[in-house]
Amino acid sequence: MKRFIAISLGMAAINFLIAAVITHFIFKKKEMPAKKKFIIQMTVFLLVGLILYVGGGAVYFGSYYRANSRGMSFMESDDVVKINEIEKGYFFDGPGDKEAFIFYPGAKVDPKAYSAILHKLAAGGVDCFLVRMPLNMAMLGKDTAGEIMNSYSYDEWYLGGHSLGGAMASIYAFEHGDDLDGMVLMASYTPRDLKDDMKLILLSGDKDKVLNWETYKANVGNWPKDSTEYIIKGGNHAGFGDYGVQSGDGEATISNEEQQDQSVEQILKMIDVGN
Repeated sequence: MKRFIAISLGMAAINFLIAAVITHFIFKKKEMPAKKKFIIQMTVFLLVGLILYVGGGAVYFGSYYRANSRGMSFMESDDVVKINEIEKGYFFDGPGDKEAFIFYPGAKVDPKAYSAILHKLAAGGVDCFLVRMPLNMAMLGKDTAGEIMNSYSYDEWYLGGHSLGGAMASIYAFEHGDDLDGMVLMASYTPRDLKDDMKLILLSGDKDKVLNWETYKANVGNWPKDSTEYIIKGGNHAGFGDYGVQSGDGEATISNEEQQDQSVEQILKMIDVGN
């Protein structure tokens, strides 16, 4: 959230600075009454600044990490898991009927990039809902979990996400803890205090250079009593999905498949499927 605000303010400052320069040169040599000139200058300044801001935002949010061929391959139904597109994203319907997991993607990442983990969880007995966020930003769809839970019936509900998606999921969990049985955070942290009767597993790669480790450690006090921290040796930030190399990330020494398989194993262990 802080990073999003900082980016938005930075974009606004740069765009309106450019607008001021453009306005100055347009009216530099124009002769007209001072009051009239001021009004016209301010109007042009605001219009140019707004156009630049909206245009810049469209470019920024329109660019995102897309799922690669491996990620797309897990979007296909098979004999065990049926995948259906729903209003809020995608439903991975496996053999289980008791536990369900709702997943929030990372910022500016195609949700399909996380299909491998969700497909394997569904095959392991935990039905999964992969949320499609507005502009691929979880902060714009933080309450989607509630809409999904109101539309389906399961004995246990788990919520989580990757990076910013995990942080937004944890804020929802703070606000609606009574509706959830546990949380799954991948390369993320919880900025809000979670209920003590909630399960939590935090999965991170030791090569991750995108996650703010200082913030991660500063929020350990928000973990409930039943929390498990699992560090994947050789894993990085982008390895939880299949969308290629992420800017600023560390280089993984294990494959995405290995990082994802370890994650699935730990999540299924935490949920204790069928019990």
